[in-house]
Amino acid sequence: MCQGITRRRQHGIRRLGAEVRVFGSCFDEAAAHAQALAAQHGWRLLSPFDDVDVIAGQGTMALEILEQAPELDTIVVPVGGGGLAAGCALALEVAGGGCRLLLAEPAGAADAGWSHYGGDQAGRQRRALACNTR
Repeated sequence: MCQGITRRRQHGIRRLGAEVRVFGSCFDEAAAHAQALAAQHGWRLLSPFDDVDVIAGQGTMALEILEQAPELDTIVVPVGGGGLAAGCALALEVAGGGCRLLLAEPAGAADAGWSHYGGDQAGRQRRALACNTR
């Protein structure tokens, strides 16, 4: 995880039995370090957004919402890496019914919107920031 992660979040992750390693000032630096550790130790790196099984699992959220409220015509989900959004989009497509999916992200960290509308992430100045929940 990158610097800026709250102590509260670190504590919660440790409480679930995971080891927390903090490296780098942004996600990309932390992810590169995690890939290096996985290669060095023979570990499987599980991406929170770039893994077919994770995406499929996250899509069950949209199905559960539709089970509880089948009359919905729109579901709004946060987008970061895109795993939740991709899973929900796939699930809604399979479910049919025409429920649309809207994605929400912080204005100061709108990478998905930037990419969608033709921005070049590589050429964009990246800022180190963290959006944490309580």
